[in-house]
Amino acid sequence: MSLQPKPFLSLDDWLAGERTALGGRSEYFNGEVFAMAGANLEHNAIVVNISRELSIQFKGRPCQVYANDLKVLIRSANAGTYPDLVAYCGEPELLDGHRDVLLNPSLIVEVLSASTEAYDREGKFTLYRQLPSLREYLLVSQDRVRVEHYRRGADDRWTLTDYAGLEDQVPLESLDCTLALPRFTTRSSSLRARFESADFADYTSRRVQVSMSLQPKPFLSLDDWLEGERAALEGRSEYLDGEVFAMTGASFKHNIIVMNIGSELRAQMKGRPCQVYANDMKVLIRSANAGKYPDLVAHCGEPDPLDDRQDVLLNPSLIVEVLSASTEAYDREGKFALYRRLPTLREYLLVSQDRVRVEHYRRGADDRWTLTDYAGLEDQVPLESLDCTLALAEVYDKVEFVNAE
Repeated sequence: MSLQPKPFLSLDDWLAGERTALGGRSEYFNGEVFAMAGANLEHNAIVVNISRELSIQFKGRPCQVYANDLKVLIRSANAGTYPDLVAYCGEPELLDGHRDVLLNPSLIVEVLSASTEAYDREGKFTLYRQLPSLREYLLVSQDRVRVEHYRRGADDRWTLTDYAGLEDQVPLESLDCTLALPRFTTRSSSLRARFESADFADYTSRRVQVSMSLQPKPFLSLDDWLEGERAALEGRSEYLDGEVFAMTGASFKHNIIVMNIGSELRAQMKGRPCQVYANDMKVLIRSANAGKYPDLVAHCGEPDPLDDRQDVLLNPSLIVEVLSASTEAYDREGKFALYRRLPTLREYLLVSQDRVRVEHYRRGADDRWTLTDYAGLEDQVPLESLDCTLALAEVYDKVEFVNAE
């Protein structure tokens, strides 16, 4: 977020400072204050459009929407933020007479930008999930037509639904409203012109800006890339829509975690028609013109290899990516968007290497993805597609965390 940390202070001190500040805003997390960068015109246009659309549907109802200036406190996480947009229906639960801090939001919206995307996807979403009143979370792209809608179920699990067409409508059940994607652009001619152009007809076919310290090489086809990978004596690369990106090496912890997961699954698959592959198995997503090397791939039943080389799997049931600082944003957004186009994929795991945390995405019969968080060494992750269970104590066996408590 291009944030500059300031000296330690309490959450209440931060709030008092925000209320007296004449210019600029900051967000607070566990003793540190981070100055917020300004938003661009397109970001502001989207926020205004969503706010206006909700306000129209709220007319005559006990509901309210706030843009930009309303604070949200997450006391259980010792954090205070300024969401791009907050909404609720019913009686508001305000912190005090200042009426500038809402404690019971039903919906939070964040408009993504290059500098905040990783934080909005992981850091903020982790914080916001600690708000018991929160039912829905929207991540809205500003450089393409895409809204990611997370909805909390009765079992406290989060279901993800993607919307990527101007004809789409997002149902907001907690507010009894619907957001039409065309409405996001009606007051911004630059947004409207860009979103209606051919470049946005299919967002997964456009170039993805990958924050993986990757160096682009000249254009070539997916088949050419595969031939080159098979002939390469060292180093690996991934492919997306004509460009090849060299992959960086993994850390000790990354490798330990991958081996732990692979070993645990292999033990449970013994005597069954299942298999797990680590690091070197390629996955092709032809509908997106992409080729990847997941950290780990698994399936049960007959494998569907591309050819007799048997180094490309076309029918994975499970894909696992171990997160690192350089790849986290891409694993969360870019790769997950690509992997979701694999019809056989049922489960996707994002595994942190700097703390105990596994995020488990599971595809339902309605093609929606349900997110469940696991953050304790006593937790076990049920992998229904493989009829296996991953114990976090095994996943993190022999993994040492810096500053672990």
